[in-house]
Amino acid sequence: MERVLREQLENGTYPLQARVPPQRQLADEFGVSRDTVQRALARLTEDGLIETRRGSGTRVIRVPNSRLHPPQSRRPGSASLKPLIEQAFQQAEVSLDVATLTAETLLRHLRN
Repeated sequence: MERVLREQLENGTYPLQARVPPQRQLADEFGVSRDTVQRALARLTEDGLIETRRGSGTRVIRVPNSRLHPPQSRRPGSASLKPLIEQAFQQAEVSLDVATLTAETLLRHLRN
């Protein structure tokens, strides 16, 4: 999730001074817990890319410039494991590296 948000900052999905959706919305869009969202936002805050103010939400304060891409035509937070899981389960054998997923997150994606 952090990687996708970072890419969205880089590609202009969330430009400088833009508001990032609320944590609950991000959790729903990514299919993760709020704790996962909070950890990702904390890392982006530590890197000086966003700032969160109680009552005002989260804003982009610096855009990473490691890659410059034109804005993509998908809605913010649309990243999902669903296509990857669907593709994996079309195979005769399935192997998932879930080191970065919580059991709760994996179960939610499998149920979808």
